[in-house]
Amino acid sequence: MQSWKLATVRIGYAKRWFILGNVACAAMITLALSLALVAVEDFTVAFWLVVAVSVAALLILFPLPCIFTYHIAGERSLRLHMGLIMKVDVPYSIIREALRGEIRRGILSVGIGVRYNDKTGTMFVVSSFDNIVLLKLGEELKVRAWRPLVHEIVFSVKDAEGTIELLSSKMKRDEG
Repeated sequence: MQSWKLATVRIGYAKRWFILGNVACAAMITLALSLALVAVEDFTVAFWLVVAVSVAALLILFPLPCIFTYHIAGERSLRLHMGLIMKVDVPYSIIREALRGEIRRGILSVGIGVRYNDKTGTMFVVSSFDNIVLLKLGEELKVRAWRPLVHEIVFSVKDAEGTIELLSSKMKRDEG
């Protein structure tokens, strides 16, 4: 019986902006709870408690899960995963090439997180503006039901050159 080894590789990305977002949310929650404790009127207490709960819900939904997720280069596809914001599989069979990329600031406004540029068909999965990898796809990819088809994917990683080498080897193995 032939044994199979799953060759999945964890690809990390910079998380400093998500950590700063968590710290800011925690500070806002602490401030709101403190203001609720010192408030005299019932309405004011209720207001600051609602603010604290609302900020805590946003913290749990968006920046906190991003700290604990990463991209995965699996056997047949690259899984791009950023918290609860996005999870998409890109089969190696549709990746035409993986290149070192860059994000130019200017007309194209790209922030931290997941962004789509409808005009160019580019999806950005960015957590920093250095160590950028650009995937050019041979065919269009549908990533969300309400989003247009994607031709290129730009994402940030901790080691761009290592990720490009890894993806190139996986793409060659998938072709052969």
